[in-house]
Amino acid sequence: SEKRDLIASSRRQGEKLLAGLRELQKRFPLIGEVRGKGLMIGVELVQDPRTKAYAPNEATRMLEEMRKRKVLIGKGGRFGNVLRIQPPLIFDDNDTTEFLKAFEASLAAL
Repeated sequence: SEKRDLIASSRRQGEKLLAGLRELQKRFPLIGEVRGKGLMIGVELVQDPRTKAYAPNEATRMLEEMRKRKVLIGKGGRFGNVLRIQPPLIFDDNDTTEFLKAFEASLAAL
C-alpha cells in the first residue's frame, strides 16, 4: 500500500540522513552527537568535543545558514544547541542528498 511505501521510504531516508550526518560529524568537531529515529533527527552542537560545552549560538547560526540555502530546520534542547531535523515523509534520495549538501555548506560557513 501507499502508506507502507511511505513508512519504508521514510525509514530508508532517515538511515541515509543519519549516516550522512555521522560522516560530517567526523569532519566537523562542532557536531557533538547525532541521534534520531526515522525522519526525526537531532544534531547536538558543542563548542568543544572534549568538554561537550553547548553551542547555542552556533545552532542559531546554523538555522540562518540553512535558511539561506532554502532549507528549514528547527532548534531545541534544554540549552538551545540541538538542531531538529524533521523532513516530510515524502523525502526521497534527491532530497536527502541536497539536504546533506546544504548542511555541510552551512557547517563550513560557520
